[in-house]
Amino acid sequence: MSYIPANLHCIVPSLNGNTPAMWSYKSTDAAADVDANGYISDAKERGLRVDDILYVYKTDATPRTMTTHTVMAINADGSANLSNAGATHGTNSD
Repeated sequence: MSYIPANLHCIVPSLNGNTPAMWSYKSTDAAADVDANGYISDAKERGLRVDDILYVYKTDATPRTMTTHTVMAINADGSANLSNAGATHGTNSD
């Protein structure tokens, strides 16, 4: 249950700072852990900003699940406060 900086990647940068960037993060942590205030401890340093979108892929789930979060705030210590998870998962019936 710890943040792994190497698993966080900007997949779509902000256009001229006027649109949210999109980020991807892979983890075995539960969504409730990932969206805990301060989980992403180096958010400011990495360039996350308020309103950016974060897709979190839970790599040990079957089927794999993805949750979507929004950066609600960048804390004074540079960590992020994320929104609660919006769950998405897929099935393949063929």
